[in-house]
Amino acid sequence: MNITERAKKVLTEIDAALEMAEKATAGPWYKGGGINSAVFDSSGRDIVPDCDPDDAAFIAASRTLLPTSLRCLKMAIGSLRAIHIAASNEADSEFALKTLTTLCDQWEAAR
Repeated sequence: MNITERAKKVLTEIDAALEMAEKATAGPWYKGGGINSAVFDSSGRDIVPDCDPDDAAFIAASRTLLPTSLRCLKMAIGSLRAIHIAASNEADSEFALKTLTTLCDQWEAAR
């Protein structure tokens, strides 16, 4: 599979992950206090009860950071893919190819 096909596949997987995030309870989420922390949605509903405070902080932050990060990654991959396809000089095409390869490798390793 060439890099433009790999990038297209990653973009499809990112879209699926963003769709999953859209189906989850709307953010932002907040970490509650105490020894056994919880994660609450913006209306105060308990989303994840009784968890480690560090886990609660991560889960709450991830609700906002993950979709935002995915949208940024999608934009970067889409832009680099377009540059690689339409580059008028070899240096731009090679830069886009190397960067796309790295991003796709990292995405695929995490799957």
